[in-house]
Amino acid sequence: MSFDQKYELLEPIHPLPDRSDRALKGREIESGRPVTIHLTGGGRNNPENETLLKSLQGLSSEQRAKVLEVGDFEGSPYVVTTQLPGDEPLRTWFAGLAGEPGFSRKAWRIPVPPPVPPPAAQGPGEFTQLFRAAPTPQPESAPAAPQPDIGHVT
Repeated sequence: MSFDQKYELLEPIHPLPDRSDRALKGREIESGRPVTIHLTGGGRNNPENETLLKSLQGLSSEQRAKVLEVGDFEGSPYVVTTQLPGDEPLRTWFAGLAGEPGFSRKAWRIPVPPPVPPPAAQGPGEFTQLFRAAPTPQPESAPAAPQPDIGHVT
């Protein structure tokens, strides 16, 4: 059964500005149970994704029960879980498991990079600034030469 036939996507949970991962609230169509669908960014060849997907196999049976499916949809790996506490993103939830019993050290080593700050607002570009520059002064034109007074002819 394809991804589209298994799950209904309902709404994004929250934006994840620090990476291209996305988390969406969803529903398993067959059972109707609520799920969270975690779409990982960067494709299957992304080293972080490979490490994450391999480390999911090292979870304890209690933790593994929250992971319903791991798959690939249109070249992007996804993980379907039960709804995680506080609607946490997958990597955050996974990193938080490090202190729990049954968590393998191999899985604990997944890097969770710090959030990337949004780019600083930039001013106008060089080309735009040229048009905003003060106009160049134009040379003053010479005053018109006075016309000679010929006088009145009758």
